[in-house]
Amino acid sequence: EFSLGPKEVKLARLELSHPEGQYELGSNIDVSLKLNGQLAGGITFRPVKAPVPTRKYKASLSFHTGCAIPLGDFSDDYDHGLSLITDLDFRFRGGFSWVILFGYNSFKAGVPLGTGTHWWNISGNLKKEFTVSPKINLYLNAGPGIYIPATGTVEAGLNVGLGWNYSLAADWRLEFGHDYHHIFGDSKVQFLVTHVGFVYTY
Repeated sequence: EFSLGPKEVKLARLELSHPEGQYELGSNIDVSLKLNGQLAGGITFRPVKAPVPTRKYKASLSFHTGCAIPLGDFSDDYDHGLSLITDLDFRFRGGFSWVILFGYNSFKAGVPLGTGTHWWNISGNLKKEFTVSPKINLYLNAGPGIYIPATGTVEAGLNVGLGWNYSLAADWRLEFGHDYHHIFGDSKVQFLVTHVGFVYTY
């Protein structure tokens, strides 16, 4: 307890507590203020449930598996095969992030007595995410990369992707996506990867 002199001001903290379940959400709590034993005013509180803030992550690690589908002339000799992808995502601002992507894309032989092949890729992408709801994000990404064939020389290429992810927990998301890859140089290989995976944010 303390008393204030004329025009004196003190900063005080008012803390209210009540037994568990004593008040329901949305009901009013009235606190009366008295001066010399007489009612001089008061304040009213309305308990509400505070919204859970959206978690802001700085990086993520993801693992995907899917199907690599040859396109154009590449599909004349090869059929679809397994794709494995992992990437590191570093967010900087406004839903934008840098992504380092590692991929393995295999293709089965498309002709009798033929042999399959595969391409490794290492790409550096710029990614943009769009929040649709508290649990769902859409994304677009694109960037250059190097592509390493089963035989032959390393070549440059480009990939463009889009997809969406769904929040499973505070740190985990389930993600679906499609990526188009175009390899330049002599190969001129094109293929599409459709994939699903898990994203861990931290």
